[in-house]
Amino acid sequence: MPVLLVESMGFEPTASSLRRKRAPNCATTPYKMKFNTNSGSWSSKAGHRKEEFKLKIQYKARNVELSNAMKEYVDKKLKKLDRIVNDDDSEAEVRFSKERERYTVETTLKLRSIIVRAEESTKDFYASVDNAVNNLERRLKRFKDRYRTLKREKVENPEPVAEDKKEKIVKVKRFLLRPMNVDEAMIQLDMLDHEFFMFRNVEDDQINLLYRRKDGYYGLIAPK
Repeated sequence: MPVLLVESMGFEPTASSLRRKRAPNCATTPYKMKFNTNSGSWSSKAGHRKEEFKLKIQYKARNVELSNAMKEYVDKKLKKLDRIVNDDDSEAEVRFSKERERYTVETTLKLRSIIVRAEESTKDFYASVDNAVNNLERRLKRFKDRYRTLKREKVENPEPVAEDKKEKIVKVKRFLLRPMNVDEAMIQLDMLDHEFFMFRNVEDDQINLLYRRKDGYYGLIAPK
């Protein structure tokens, strides 16, 4: 039984009161317990440790001058993803750009097994950040839910199950990859009027993916 020293006027704890006001097991709790003689109860004192922000963030900006306040705002928004990610090796890349009075925020979350990306563009910098991070959070939760479902199905039902129509591949297209440079691939993409075009880059003999961005420019995906 813990020893209780009380110096309050007119109050002396009895054996029964000590049994009623017995402190919680200090060996199983990180809190320091303190007896309040006014209320006659135990309370915790400064027991929480500040959690470390694991997510590593890299900022890139074009036509936008990032202030410390802007970075702190993004840090605060991305911090809520830390509890979902729970990965010491996770990295986030945030790109800011401004075109025609619109702020575009591209957020890319790189995990061990998957890359999650979200992009938003509005006339307000902070609104673009909010929308991009919210979309990133929804996609991350959706991925984790699907991952848990797949693991559970493999354990409960090792036999193949019917696929959801929305997740089923309905068409496979095979074609010969012609060697060409990026400029030729851009022309080919415009001629086909597609959103993306795959080709073999003559500069390094690697397979590249050229795609059309929402802002009207082109993007290129290439292996390292």
